[in-house]
Amino acid sequence: MVLKGKPIQGQGKVQARSKGAAQARSRSPRIAAASGPLEGLRAMVVNMETRPDRRDRCKEMLAKELPWLEYEWFAATNGKTNTIPDDQVARTWNTKNNSNYGTYEDVFDKDQVLLHSTQEFTDPGVEYLFSPGERGCAHSHYRCWERAAASDGPILILEDDFQVCFEHPEHPEGPTSNGTSFSAHLELGMQESKRREIDVLYLGWSGWRDGNNKYGKPARGRKNPSVRKVEYVWTTVAYVMWPRGARRLLQRAKPMDQPVDNFMAWECHEGRLEGYILLGPADNEYTFTGGVARQTDFKNDTDIRKSDGGDQGHDPTCYLVSVQGKEN
Repeated sequence: MVLKGKPIQGQGKVQARSKGAAQARSRSPRIAAASGPLEGLRAMVVNMETRPDRRDRCKEMLAKELPWLEYEWFAATNGKTNTIPDDQVARTWNTKNNSNYGTYEDVFDKDQVLLHSTQEFTDPGVEYLFSPGERGCAHSHYRCWERAAASDGPILILEDDFQVCFEHPEHPEGPTSNGTSFSAHLELGMQESKRREIDVLYLGWSGWRDGNNKYGKPARGRKNPSVRKVEYVWTTVAYVMWPRGARRLLQRAKPMDQPVDNFMAWECHEGRLEGYILLGPADNEYTFTGGVARQTDFKNDTDIRKSDGGDQGHDPTCYLVSVQGKEN
């Protein structure tokens, strides 16, 4: 049964749904209901009210590709207009943790004066302001974790630019992902979750290649063909969150002091969050970006400017605390 959920308004508070909306959902047709490991799995699609185009695209894709999935729309926090408590998401963050896995370069101002060297990003780390989009995204996920922490089972969290139909750029001759492969691999992943303690299962991810184990050691023995434990991966486009994992993240987010994907990744690195990736149909030991979900237009269509530039190539000087201090 496809649930056409009503957006949840407010900052981390669930408002009561109207009687009319509940009746409308009860009349939704029952088609391709989930069974087995996917039975009972519900999703929240995080959508900015300013992006009805993404909502329309998601709605069409879900109806066509994932008709079994019960979902609701979750109104994202707008980092420019909504109030975000400082005790939930900080206003600044430091690159030191992320530099263990990400690549930073010297940053110069417009006159080619060195602002921060590559080494500074690692030690002592460079301070950035969260961009409004980063802070809004972090708070949106924080609110999703509050919902997940109070649930009686795992919740699928999807951002409104997620895509299940795509070709694999690293394996162009391999199989093309779609709703059928998404469902089949997710079913395998959820089945594996019953055999181990998983806090978060990333359905789309970047930074894994052969485990990307820079500090820990990969598990010995035969490697699982469906899920792998992770040390540090990026992106929050699509993931399954278990109540225990949500509670662990909320306990640590006092406040969240990294962009949300960095924050989750560091908790995995520290062993405080049991994180796993779901392998897609074309993924192997050499895959850096994989899974069964992608961002629709990773570089060109985003409401989130990466304060440190990121892979999108945004200006890495706009949100530098050191620059802000000089200007003020």
